[in-house]
Amino acid sequence: MIPILYPPEETSFSSNGLGRLSEALACTVEEERNGKYELEMLYPVSGGRFGDIRNDCIIMAAPADAAQEQPFRVYKVSKPMGGKIRIQAEHISYQLSHIPVSPFTASSAPEALLGLKTHSAEECPFEFWTDVTAAANFKVDQPSSIRSVLGGVRGSVLDTYGGEYEFDGYTVRLHSERGMDRGVVLRYGKNITDIRQDENIQNTITGVYPFYRSTGENGVENVVELPEKVLHSQNAGNFAYQRTVPLDLSSDFGETAPTEKQLRDRAEAYMKANGIGVPSVSIKVSFVPLWQTEEYKEAANLERVRLCDRVTVKFPTLGISAQAKVVRTKYNVLLGRYEEIELGDARSSLGATIRGAIADTAEASAEGIRGAKSELRKAIDHATDLITGGLGGYVVFGRNADGEPEEILILDKPTVEQAVNIIRLNKNGLGFSKNGIGGPYENAWTIDGNLVADFITTGTLTAVLIKAGILSDTKGKNFWNMETGEFQLASTAKVGGKTVDKIASDAVDAYDDSVTQQMVFNRLTNNGETQGIYLKDKKLYINASYIATGVLADPKNNTKFNLETGELTMKKGSIDIGGGKFKVSTSGDLTAKSAAIEGTIKSGSSSGYWVNLNSNGEMTGGYGSSQYGFVDFAAKCEDLDTGEVYSGVQIQGGCLRISTRIITVARSTSISTTSTHGGNGTLRYVESIVDNGDGTITWTNGTVKFINGIMVSEL
Repeated sequence: MIPILYPPEETSFSSNGLGRLSEALACTVEEERNGKYELEMLYPVSGGRFGDIRNDCIIMAAPADAAQEQPFRVYKVSKPMGGKIRIQAEHISYQLSHIPVSPFTASSAPEALLGLKTHSAEECPFEFWTDVTAAANFKVDQPSSIRSVLGGVRGSVLDTYGGEYEFDGYTVRLHSERGMDRGVVLRYGKNITDIRQDENIQNTITGVYPFYRSTGENGVENVVELPEKVLHSQNAGNFAYQRTVPLDLSSDFGETAPTEKQLRDRAEAYMKANGIGVPSVSIKVSFVPLWQTEEYKEAANLERVRLCDRVTVKFPTLGISAQAKVVRTKYNVLLGRYEEIELGDARSSLGATIRGAIADTAEASAEGIRGAKSELRKAIDHATDLITGGLGGYVVFGRNADGEPEEILILDKPTVEQAVNIIRLNKNGLGFSKNGIGGPYENAWTIDGNLVADFITTGTLTAVLIKAGILSDTKGKNFWNMETGEFQLASTAKVGGKTVDKIASDAVDAYDDSVTQQMVFNRLTNNGETQGIYLKDKKLYINASYIATGVLADPKNNTKFNLETGELTMKKGSIDIGGGKFKVSTSGDLTAKSAAIEGTIKSGSSSGYWVNLNSNGEMTGGYGSSQYGFVDFAAKCEDLDTGEVYSGVQIQGGCLRISTRIITVARSTSISTTSTHGGNGTLRYVESIVDNGDGTITWTNGTVKFINGIMVSEL
């Protein structure tokens, strides 16, 4: 396939774009499992499209044998050297590194991938699909790029749910298992030889020495071991010498020491889970030298494998078989064949732009989630087992009257008359019968486009119209009966990120919040038809837009509020506002008219101190029945220099006592103005002067005493 060059803004790839790069000298696509996906090309400066190639252009090229062409965006073009340039391009999915996603949560892989689309902060042209159905909590706790959230960091989609990504244009697919076992077997040491694999065999662990250790409160160390000390793998005898390592299982049992059986069971489980005694597979197959070797025919079936497929590697000298993943492919686009295939243990990195590996502990905790196969994968495996394991059978060509073939019959018996299970293919369609040639054909695909099947398992279904009886999940917790209209969702099902339970609860709360008193009254009084008043549980409901009345009063008329005059009267008792923050108590009358308030405030006992605010604006005070004085605003003061008269406060009574350390006076309306107070001491002054008549005078002195600036002795 000849790569095609497109301008940077191209999205449909339905035309020849800027033209085919038929003069390319070399072009390869390298893809890693859950990782790198890039194209590299050598192009001559004399090529017809040399002037069109620049950064951000898109090259459409096939990434593997029989695979759909994929778009790769150019990110680097080298300077011409030796009459050619080197072009490096990354798959269009790398664009997800520049699309941020806002924080959100999800409880399943489909919900997490959908959330990437719905919570993207920029327009996201990508679609997301998965057949991973296991539930697990997932959270994006801070704005991040979508590609980083897909995998390669702790807590990513790949970290949480496992699986294998397939990037197909603008579609991202997370498969529970992307590849399959196509029956490919390699025999190490015969048709495949690799130095790195020799090193893996050399370093293979053949046994473990399990133990438990703890220290008691008295400082005594407790160690639990097996009587035989070491557990060997079943393949240990195939190696030249044993390679045993200590296995500390203390953290598996905590403070409680295990029994011998518990320690043995845990160690054996560890050996099985970690493949003790089986070499880890890491083989890089290069097809270039194999083309010219006789042994190539033994490895030629590798051309059929795809990324993430499982391959069996046999070690004849060790008598051991191991399963390995195709973890990397390098495809020659121009020649249409692989240049390299790498087999090895599964890796979980994602792209050159993302760094970091998934922690072993996270892998272990997700083991149960990742082990579960989706319904789609189970159906694919079932179909694969049936078809690839279908040994035997008979093929018969049905012929017309002229002896010309008109249909193909695949039978389970030698003749049509004997056959029970039949596959029938002719110009009208394809049918499957379990009842012989006469049918009925309960599963069929006819030429007019009708597909008849008892059971269909699919990944993505796109349709203009779906006619169905019941739409249901595999467990029947959520379904929709299209004939009766019955609809059911499990309480844990989510719609728009919320469970059905939460949606119902929010709906009730929202309705409660929206209900007004008028609505309540209308409901209780049948929109006013039941007298406008409703009494229930000692509560009175009045259906009215307003209430007009004269006087509100208690039954004994001790306290009343005249709404016409504004007069409030309380003969005795108290008014408490704000839970005691403002409280007025009275044993007499407390009356309020318009804006004026008058009344008496007394201490707890009737014979104690009291303060009364009367209608003259005087605040009188006393004790018992005696009044001692009052405070009012009738004071007048004349300035001797200017004659100006000032009004103020006056205090009248038999005694005015001021008990304070300092008294100051400031001529200011601001309480923040600082005054200066006087000091303490005795002042001498001339008291009298006498003319002696002889040109002399005689005088006498007097003294006056001040305390805190106030004169306290007589002149």
